[in-house]
Amino acid sequence: MKSFLLIPVFFLIASQPCFSAEKKSKQTTAPAGTNYEVRADSRTNVEKLSDPDASVRTTSARVLSRERDRKYLPDFIKLLNDKNPIARRIAVDALIEISTGPEMAAPVLALLKTEEELNVKLSCINAVSRVKYEPALKYLVTMADDQNPVIRTYSLSALGEFNSPGTYSLIEGKIKDPAEGVKIEAVKACVKLKIKTALPEIVELLKYPIAPVRREAASALGELGDKSVRKNLEKLLSDKDKSVAGAAKEALDKIAKK
Repeated sequence: MKSFLLIPVFFLIASQPCFSAEKKSKQTTAPAGTNYEVRADSRTNVEKLSDPDASVRTTSARVLSRERDRKYLPDFIKLLNDKNPIARRIAVDALIEISTGPEMAAPVLALLKTEEELNVKLSCINAVSRVKYEPALKYLVTMADDQNPVIRTYSLSALGEFNSPGTYSLIEGKIKDPAEGVKIEAVKACVKLKIKTALPEIVELLKYPIAPVRREAASALGELGDKSVRKNLEKLLSDKDKSVAGAAKEALDKIAKK
């Protein structure tokens, strides 16, 4: 009797996991025949410039900018007021490619005066200097004294494009700027504009402790200098930085041919 009673109990215990597994399987099986609808975005890229999603706006702006078509001029000018700084920068860069007139430069300058994002500011500086937009000159002079050395550097580069004699003394004075990048850009501008009154300041840079500054000064003397700076350059022929020594040698060769 005892063995007869144990057999049903054994079968009940052994079969229990099977029922449980079957139940779980039914719960996790996805219903067959489910349909998913995929809708294509039929809007034009111009229409997408008004999308609430910034990533959609910037992607469409990039696509339109590659076309370099003047018909998009009003759209990119409108995009200058976008809340997203990436969209504003794309708009500025696109405007440089499709227009060189005041219809582009005027709104870009207006943005430059109020813009807080650095990369957008730099694009604006490039834009107004590329088309030599005269109303921007006064503002660029102001930005040459900005607290941010990157803005000072870009402003000096822009002033070099304008070639306005009224800015020569400012450019020359920036050779003494505490930031090495600003010093270098000031020297480059002096060479480009042939500001020979800057020679004494450039000669002093030959003693500067930072090699790129010495190298740029040596190269500048090769363009602006004469035999009076030969001794100064000859001292750099034994400079511990080979690029500086090479620049000095090249500068001496140029002066010898004058």
